[in-house]
Amino acid sequence: MKISAGKLYDAVHGLNSILDAQRPRMIPQVAKFRLAKLHTILERHYVLIEAERAAIVQKLGHEIFTDEAKTISGGWSVDPGTPPFDQYVKEWNAVREKELEVDAKPITLTMFGNDARGIEAGECKLLESFIDDNVPE
Repeated sequence: MKISAGKLYDAVHGLNSILDAQRPRMIPQVAKFRLAKLHTILERHYVLIEAERAAIVQKLGHEIFTDEAKTISGGWSVDPGTPPFDQYVKEWNAVREKELEVDAKPITLTMFGNDARGIEAGECKLLESFIDDNVPE
């Protein structure tokens, strides 16, 4: 299936939220398996997309240190409201718009069941491109 890098990136965040949940989830076993399988497929692409994002941040941003001597790195940041941040947004959006070919099958909506303790609406939103909602009402 063809999908934008941005939708794939967001879907991995949704999958991580489901797979790393701190609260019990009432998701059928078949759906759990399909989610884990989908995560494995998407993770390969996600790593490359995240590497592009990190390179943009390092190019336009500054390193944050957690100590006064500036010996312990806390990562990199681009300050919002600055010209470098505007450039970051432009370059990151260009990466997100790239179209990718992914060998993944959509998960049917009915596979998740209808328990309120299943997946959250926000997670559905992030996974929308990988959920087949063509079910009878």
